[in-house]
Amino acid sequence: MRKSTGLACLLLAACAGAFAAEPPAIPDRAAAETFKDAPAPWRDYLVQARAAERIADPLQRCLAFPDIPGNKWPAGHAAAHCRHHFGVKRPTLDEIAGMVERKEMAQLEALFDEGVARHFSQDDFSDDIHDTFNYLLTNRDNLERIDRITTAWLQQAPNSAYANLARGAYYNGEAWRARGGQYVSETPREDLRRMSELVGQAIPYFEKAISINPRLMPAYTGMIDMGRMDSRDELVEEGIRGAEKWDPACPELATQILISLEPRWGGSYEQMLAYTNKLSASVARRPQLGVQMAKPFADRGDMLVLDDQYTKTTLDVLETAIAIGSDEGALEDAANVAGKLSDAEPDGWKALAYLLQDARFDGGSPWALRELAWHLMHRHEWEWSLKYSLRSLEREPGSGFAHYVAGAGYYGSNRYPEADREYAAAIEDPRQRQASLREVAEMWLFADAKDQTARAKAKPYIDQLLHEYPNDGRGWILDLQRRMITHQPFDVAMIKTVLAKVDRSDDWQARQAEWLEGVIRQMQSPPQKTKH
Repeated sequence: MRKSTGLACLLLAACAGAFAAEPPAIPDRAAAETFKDAPAPWRDYLVQARAAERIADPLQRCLAFPDIPGNKWPAGHAAAHCRHHFGVKRPTLDEIAGMVERKEMAQLEALFDEGVARHFSQDDFSDDIHDTFNYLLTNRDNLERIDRITTAWLQQAPNSAYANLARGAYYNGEAWRARGGQYVSETPREDLRRMSELVGQAIPYFEKAISINPRLMPAYTGMIDMGRMDSRDELVEEGIRGAEKWDPACPELATQILISLEPRWGGSYEQMLAYTNKLSASVARRPQLGVQMAKPFADRGDMLVLDDQYTKTTLDVLETAIAIGSDEGALEDAANVAGKLSDAEPDGWKALAYLLQDARFDGGSPWALRELAWHLMHRHEWEWSLKYSLRSLEREPGSGFAHYVAGAGYYGSNRYPEADREYAAAIEDPRQRQASLREVAEMWLFADAKDQTARAKAKPYIDQLLHEYPNDGRGWILDLQRRMITHQPFDVAMIKTVLAKVDRSDDWQARQAEWLEGVIRQMQSPPQKTKH
């Protein structure tokens, strides 16, 4: 992951406004003219994905997206996964805070009563209530605000199952923040002690929520999560027993059980496979469970990636997971491995296909969004690339690589001021500096043959490129082209100096060198005699 906070992003509010801007629409294009060099089966898949990406409605876009070729997903799996993400509007933290501030307790109760009802519906199932209580209200980035909201909520409704669960969720999030992301052996003892205390504070709220509403599934899955975190096996078992009594086919419950069975948490792949074998009986009724059915293979592949094994064997394991269900983590790992294979030719088309499938559902991690934007940029899908580079910048505004890819996207879609802004931010990242200087200089130099003001903007970038990278042949070529375009004097010796700097392994430089050699021949040829 790249981390760089450029000068252009020091005013965070201004940056946030820039990233929030809508990218230009993906232009319509005949299928015959799209991805012509992509091999089967990826070309048809990419053509269909491009068409789906032009649909504005998130649910309809997801439903129109093609599935990964060769999958063995349960009937209705992709549609169920789409509806999980886009079928129900979840309340935002702002919306919950507003209802608490306005003392709308009845409305809050009704809102989450509907969520519980959907969880147990035969015809309209949704586990969206887990997103609120197991994820939104445990988010480590917002815990100070969640503390204030849940305290006020509980004060107004001390006998509400939801208010108690929300308060327990806050302590659950705080416990994870104290725990951190390191292995136990690498976590300071004081942090582990603090984590355990916070788990202890959370438990009574979860228990009270269950005593008020025993069907409140997020309370059980929260208990499993905390028990695993703090090595309280009895709490994990209590959560599993309580949840399975009400809904053994709950996808979030299956996720929590499978995480608890992972080898990294003291389990084994044999235990994971035994559990998914038991779960398979519920897949026809809950086709979304295909994601959980894939977890043993997804986790094994992830462990191989963490061990830097970018091999065909690792890819085979991950593709087994993807064939079973649309697990987003497996899709990202598979894209990563496919693009970096160490014992075979990397497959960029496959990597692009997997990243798009990941973005179909949860939108992808910041890394995945940047990689997807990069792949689309290299296919000259400028507007499509911008959709994902800007989305990644909303999540990680300091990524110099994302700024660079966004600059290229705006450049390719002829939005030069926006491109200049993004390149300026990318230039602050040493890893993106040279490429960004090259591209923004070229952009302004050839922006408009009639616009001398635009051409003048190229000179500072060319000067900076020559000063910092004196052996960069592109900089020398661009400087000479600037002299030619602006009618400044140049001679054969100057052209030969530029040619000495050219890197002919760069196709662009090689083409320009061939043209400059033609210019020399013209300059050195004797003048033509005028015929009378």
